[in-house]
Amino acid sequence: SVHRSFPGTIDVKRDGDKEFLVVNGLPIRVFHEKDPAAIGWGSVGATYVCESTGVFTTQEKAALHLKGGAKKVIISAPPKDDVPMFVMGVNHEQYTKDLTVVSNASCTTKGKDWRGGRCASQNIIPSSTGAAKAVGKVIPAMKGKLTGMA
Repeated sequence: SVHRSFPGTIDVKRDGDKEFLVVNGLPIRVFHEKDPAAIGWGSVGATYVCESTGVFTTQEKAALHLKGGAKKVIISAPPKDDVPMFVMGVNHEQYTKDLTVVSNASCTTKGKDWRGGRCASQNIIPSSTGAAKAVGKVIPAMKGKLTGMA
């Protein structure tokens, strides 16, 4: 990769029907579920889940992780509904502990332009972003005044 090889160790292991990614000797449970409610977050002690698939970006869909045992869900993209959005240093002080699903505003991704997006295994430099939309939600006075490309 253009970012060099990982200097540690990476392996995989099975323990019965459970699968693990082992990074520097630390086993990390791997799940193969399409339905977030079926992921056993509680069984592995996961309190926080970062929803980064880009598929579950509404309150209803992201909350499915809670059924699997997670306590809080952070969506890494601008939500498609009124999920509260927070940005550190901008409006993070408005966060309250009772919120179980929030958005961290924007996840910059490769987008659907395969040629422009390049290969993820060779380059993690993004080509599209939802940051401009997120700014409008976090700072309402800026809504509709920005556009963006990463």
